[in-house]
Amino acid sequence: DGSTSATIVGGTLSGIVGSEDVSLATATTGTFASSDVGQGINVTPSMTITGTAIANYTLTQPTLSANITAKTLTVTGAVAQNKVYDGSTSATIVGGTLSGIVGSEDVNLATATTGSFASSDVGLGINVIPSMTIAGTAIGNYTLTQPSLTANITPLPIQITANSGQSKKIGEQDPVFTYLITNGSLIGENFISGALSRVAGESVGKYPILIGTLTAGSNYSISFISADFEISNNIGIENADLIMIKVYPNPVVDILTIQSAKSIKEILIYSNNGQELLHKVFNNASNISLNISSIQKGYYIIRAVTKENQIITTKILKD
Repeated sequence: DGSTSATIVGGTLSGIVGSEDVSLATATTGTFASSDVGQGINVTPSMTITGTAIANYTLTQPTLSANITAKTLTVTGAVAQNKVYDGSTSATIVGGTLSGIVGSEDVNLATATTGSFASSDVGLGINVIPSMTIAGTAIGNYTLTQPSLTANITPLPIQITANSGQSKKIGEQDPVFTYLITNGSLIGENFISGALSRVAGESVGKYPILIGTLTAGSNYSISFISADFEISNNIGIENADLIMIKVYPNPVVDILTIQSAKSIKEILIYSNNGQELLHKVFNNASNISLNISSIQKGYYIIRAVTKENQIITTKILKD
């Protein structure tokens, strides 16, 4: 406690003659030889005697020793800071003041800003183990109790962008959709699993690519930038003659006739900007008449899908 005061218990006078009036006074106090922590420190008693016969006696002080143990210091006001996942258990601690120092003794808080999370993974209220120490000329008189701290580890943001220009011909299987990490990076041996997907559909056109089952685990937060996946014809206008298709009259007013050497199961009509205006399904027809009187004047794209999933594309002018 920073002082040399000692407390003495027990003690009985020995050597009194007969029943003379002599007793032990001030038997409970004494003085340590040092105020510092130590083992077997000499204690000087300050005992006296009292009574009507004290003039007949002198008092020899007993030889005593005792221990002074270290005082426990605590830390108040320390806060472990939250952090974004970085794969390590390192923690940062701010604030913190020593409490319990005796007087103006030279003791201060050292290494007060570092600690370790109990886990490196994302979580809330994770225990943080401080690595605080004390410094100063009087540290031998004290022990330090580490504060109880917790903090959060939040997911590391990464941005994934679907590669542009991904496509297939109609009737083909979808490829494995590819992507890039365009912001942030994975830590250590962490990896991305799962696969991208897309909006469903097998007609010619563009379909947004979706994040699907792609994940980097609970330690990451993924933001996703989509791209269009395009399904295109596998037979173009220049090959229409090979399929032996006839579309007439062209220009057309009301009734459009389509004749083909191959059986047709679907006819689609699109505007020049790709909007689907008509979609008819047939039972493998080779001679088809379409009433397109409700369609406004202009140029349109005709796409015929054969029984073998070949695509025949040509243009018409609607008058």
